[in-house]
Amino acid sequence: MSEITKKGQLYQKGTPAICRSVYLVLVFLFDVLEILLALRFVFKLLGANPSSEFVNFIYNLSAVFVAPFAGIFKYQPNKGRCDYIGFLSLQPLSR
Repeated sequence: MSEITKKGQLYQKGTPAICRSVYLVLVFLFDVLEILLALRFVFKLLGANPSSEFVNFIYNLSAVFVAPFAGIFKYQPNKGRCDYIGFLSLQPLSR
């Protein structure tokens, strides 16, 4: 058998341990990024106060990942209604 299953992961026999370690680190980093973007979406959806330190921290940290998608949806904050609830935060999460 040329494959080894360990903790639900499929590895090829002879795969160096460093490759597995790099893979696990990358998976962890992308999971943290997805949680960060999901928090941003929930905060936007619920209308969290951006002057709160934690909310402001999440917005500033996730702004780098949301910026490339800034022009996709029409955002008009002066209309006085809730047209924009943070769909921009979901764009990087789509696969």
